[in-house]
Amino acid sequence: MEKKETMGKVEILLATIIWGFAFVVIRDALTVVPFHMLMVWRYTIAVAMMVLLFRKQIRKVDRELLFEGAVLGLLLYISQCFQTGALGFADTTAGKVGFITSLYVVQVPLFSWIYSRGKRKIRILPVLLAVVGLLLLTLNGIFGMGKGDVVALIGSLGFTFHILAIDVFGKRHSAIELMTFQVMFAAVFAWIGCWVMGSPVPETVWNIQMLFPILYLGIFSTTFGFLLQFLGQQHLKPEHSSILLSMESVFAMVCSVLFQGEQLNLQKLAGCILMFAALILAGKNNNDKIGNLQDKHMNGEIDN
Repeated sequence: MEKKETMGKVEILLATIIWGFAFVVIRDALTVVPFHMLMVWRYTIAVAMMVLLFRKQIRKVDRELLFEGAVLGLLLYISQCFQTGALGFADTTAGKVGFITSLYVVQVPLFSWIYSRGKRKIRILPVLLAVVGLLLLTLNGIFGMGKGDVVALIGSLGFTFHILAIDVFGKRHSAIELMTFQVMFAAVFAWIGCWVMGSPVPETVWNIQMLFPILYLGIFSTTFGFLLQFLGQQHLKPEHSSILLSMESVFAMVCSVLFQGEQLNLQKLAGCILMFAALILAGKNNNDKIGNLQDKHMNGEIDN
């Protein structure tokens, strides 16, 4: 069990590295392609990749799997729509949107505690360190809630329920099955959203410079990123996974420094240190607790 948990942590951290670089890719791509069209491309390419790679692993498609895939796909699509849509408001900043989105690091333990009827304990210190670290990492002394911040908060709640839904559904289906049908349904919702918004295909989308962003988002960020998340969450509690996933903000900042010339000051460095401290504390003496809880659940001793 301990080896599986260690592998789960590595898998989620690898996913956050992929997604951290995706922030740079998306920022550049949105100057050329409308958001809804970018969503269509990334999900459609990911579906093609998954069918090509994992068609033999999907043993049986039933109503339950279709339902769970639809729920996950809808949560994912809506969350990403609100997250990106928040950036269109003048009363917020990219840093604030990043911070508010990552508040799932608090929301996941809270809702997990409610769902388990108090059987899962909330570890306050790692969550507190993660929140303060995110605050230092993403905000530039701008406080207050505007309309854009409220939109971002809705997106954050969507990501929260997405993480929790993976934890619940992952007990009944494999990571590959859930991830494949999640992305399939997300692609359907993306096509519908693109049609509703009336987003035309700009001529610039066929520019050779767009080939790398579209392929990176479809193959790495969506296909392999979500596969790593699903595999990792199978061996970790959702509240622990949320802290690991919040490291996406750290890697996004690192990639921004490396590829876009962003300055790394003491405030952001302190934020990174606090985030890593939260990560270490969240995993400390946690293996036995996770193993015991999962073993009891599999044996029917814990009734969710």
